Amino acid sequence: LHFLRFNSIITASSGVITSLSSNIQLGRNCNMQAIADRVYASGDRAALKEAAASGAEDEAYDLFFRIWTRREAFAKALGESAVKSDLPAVLPDRVEFTGQGGKVSAYLISDIPAEEAVFSASDRPEEKLYAAVCMEDDGSQIPEPVFVRI
Repeated sequence: LHFLRFNSIITASSGVITSLSSNIQLGRNCNMQAIADRVYASGDRAALKEAAASGAEDEAYDLFFRIWTRREAFAKALGESAVKSDLPAVLPDRVEFTGQGGKVSAYLISDIPAEEAVFSASDRPEEKLYAAVCMEDDGSQIPEPVFVRI
């Protein structure tokens, strides 16, 4: 849910980051398979179907939101919509994308460790946040993100 008052602050110790984005998403009940079938790339859909077929609901739920946050972070880095159906699979940590004019760019995508990203509020049970960061692959590493709750 994008109305939550969470932000990520990302800093780099050196170098210039040309394209960086992040996404924070609260897990919630939804028709995961219908959404995945509509917008996820085939590799991401296959991984989700495999997790769901194993019978581990929590694993499939976590994977769905990991893919979603990675997809949103990647789409933001491109200036695109996360529901754009021709985006590539985002589970790999390095993704190549062919943009306008046939230019191929590579991006690094990483899950943000969410040890502190679980909260509880009086009007809802404890829920989990999922987060990811994406940057153009320029040879540097993804900087460490910091969660800030406003």
